[in-house]
Amino acid sequence: MTSLPERESARDILVEGLQDWIDLGFARQYVSDEVGDVPVTELGEQTIGVIEHLLRAGLVVAGDVWDGFTPWPLDPEATVARIRTEWDQPAAQLLPGDICWFEITESGATLARRIRAER
Repeated sequence: MTSLPERESARDILVEGLQDWIDLGFARQYVSDEVGDVPVTELGEQTIGVIEHLLRAGLVVAGDVWDGFTPWPLDPEATVARIRTEWDQPAAQLLPGDICWFEITESGATLARRIRAER
């Protein structure tokens, strides 16, 4: 059984993922809610760190939403590299769909239901 993520923001992302796809702006907001007022570059790095953890644990996949969710054909390392490259202005407002979307996996959904039940 996969252990619960230590970061509250990671837990929030997973629970939200039970309802819908998560965009990078929502992920950043969950991290901001957790860490408070930090410099924008640190917030960006922390957001990428949370996303990287979720990707490597197999709890989410990144992709695009066109006619449904289309996962990127990349491993977690390449996915994080692409996000870093495309998210070149961490202070910029992120609109839904900017850069990527995240979809929770079956194991992510199982863990998210456990988190939700424990809240």
